[in-house]
This record gives sequence, structure tokens and C-alpha cells, in this order.
Amino acid sequence: MAFSEINTAMSEEFNRLRRSVFEDISKIQVEDDADSTDPDLSPFSGHPIASEPATEDPLHEIAFCIDTLQMIDLPDYQAPEALVVRRADGGIVTIADVVEQLSVYIIAHKNTILEAKGPFLQTTHEITDAGEHVVGIPCYQYGTVSPNTKVAFEGFFGSIEVGRYAVPVELWAEGEESKTLEYFWKSRANPREFPL
Repeated sequence: MAFSEINTAMSEEFNRLRRSVFEDISKIQVEDDADSTDPDLSPFSGHPIASEPATEDPLHEIAFCIDTLQMIDLPDYQAPEALVVRRADGGIVTIADVVEQLSVYIIAHKNTILEAKGPFLQTTHEITDAGEHVVGIPCYQYGTVSPNTKVAFEGFFGSIEVGRYAVPVELWAEGEESKTLEYFWKSRANPREFPL
């Protein structure tokens, strides 16, 4: 099989990562039990999965794009070029390589990601001194999305066709479907009990 014909998938170990993508990678945690809604967490730094291959069939480079940024439909907008993750030594790309290089790429596009997520975010908005709340008001009706909005790594979409397409990275922002970040983590482990 020629290198350009490889069709594989990202490692399922990425699903164990809990990361708010705009925070330093030192804050990334790994779920010790991915099937638990309240798993113990270990630091990603130094964790055994960091050095594992990033894909089911090991690759020397992987192209990525941010799904949210590909969907923006505005005049004069051009999505950023795909990020190609490679090792400096030319070796097999590991989970740590993807996390480290993708983190820099995502942070570089933070403002555009937040703008693109804005129409999908909802908030609970206090409307009286008595403490009444209205749930489900789109954030963008009240101005720009806060730069402190937590955005989580949700996963990768589709398989990898080397040399053809960039792998879309899916992100989830706190406030989508009026849900908190904690609810999002629980929904990943148990989608029936905690539907998004």
C-alpha cells in the first residue's frame, strides 16, 4: 500500500482527554475510566498515552482544520490553512505531538472561534432584581462572546485520508444547548443519561 493511500483513524485515546483548548496544555487531564461520568483524572504531562501513536495506523504527518472555522460563510472570509503536524525528527506522530501543535494553532485562532461559536451559545440571563431568569437566550444578542468562554476539545470527525483532506477538529463551547462544561464531560461518558 502506498503512503498516499493510507486510510486510518485518530486514536480513541484522544476521547480520554479533558481539555479547555484555550488553557495551557499543562492543565490537560486524562480520564482514568472513560466510561465513568465522574472518573478519576490524571495529568496529561508524563501520562503513558502522551507517547502513543496519534493514529490507528502510525503516520509521520497529519493535517488538521478547525471544523468551526470551515463553516463560516461570510464575504471576504477565508478559513485558515490546515495545520500539518509533524515531528522534528521525522518520526511517528504521537498524541503529545498533536496536542502540543494543535494547541498553538487553536489559540492563534481563538477570537475567530469564539465569534463563530457565538450564535450557538445560550445563557441564563437575569432580568429582574427578584432573581427571575430566562433560559436559552442567545449570547450574541447581548454583545460579543466573553473571551473567558470555555471551549473544550470534542473530538475528530471522520477518517484520515493521507494527502487528500485535513481532519476536522470539533470543539464545544460552554453555553451550547445552555449546557455547562461539566455537563458536557458527563455527556461524553454517558450520552443517554446526559444528552446534549
